[in-house]
Amino acid sequence: MIALALINMCLMGEVYAMPLFFQKIDGYTAMQTGLLLFPSAIVTGVMMPISAKLIDKVNEKIVILPGLILLLFSCYQLSMLTSNTSRDTANLFLILRGAGIGLTMMPLSTFGMNLLPQKLVTEGSTIQNTIRQISGSISITMMTYSLSSQAEIYYHKLSEQITPFNNTALNLLSQIQQRLSQIGLSTEDKQVQAKSTLVKLVSRQAYSDAFDYTLMLCTLFVLIALIATLFIKNRNQLSSSNE
Repeated sequence: MIALALINMCLMGEVYAMPLFFQKIDGYTAMQTGLLLFPSAIVTGVMMPISAKLIDKVNEKIVILPGLILLLFSCYQLSMLTSNTSRDTANLFLILRGAGIGLTMMPLSTFGMNLLPQKLVTEGSTIQNTIRQISGSISITMMTYSLSSQAEIYYHKLSEQITPFNNTALNLLSQIQQRLSQIGLSTEDKQVQAKSTLVKLVSRQAYSDAFDYTLMLCTLFVLIALIATLFIKNRNQLSSSNE
């Protein structure tokens, strides 16, 4: 149940955060974002029934652990995304993430239900659905708070570095002014527009760093779930312990 709740937190957290990242940082439209996320959803839908059937034939951990490792790797890579990351690269990691979720969600759910006596299956299904709803709500709340608070923290940190003694900031400001001069703006207008553009760039970078921090939380959820899964007993171990 712990592993399933953590995987669901990762799923809901990234479902919330990833569209915001692509729209706010990369400037994608809602349609472009949906098309980018669509292949990973297809992969998840295909892998779920396949993984559910596999655990009836092989040890559950043989299916779940590779899925968790794949999910851990893809979540970590997604937490490293920047505005310069190509669309194909982001799509690749999203597809790997979808495959990892498909290999873990259904097997964990099915395995937990198979361990229950037949008379407790209904109650077990109810508890499982309740845990999913609660964990999803907790995850979205955490993502929202983390994103807003970290964006403010990163913005202040980046803003503190923009001083008359910072050559990088001065060079960037100069480059912006040179580009603005090509469109015939006056000196005063160039300075105003350049400062406004610099503020937008700082804000964008702050949000990008905040998204990376938020997505790293999802990676942490998966890591804890992976550790918890190592302690799950398979059906043979449970049978021998009961005897």
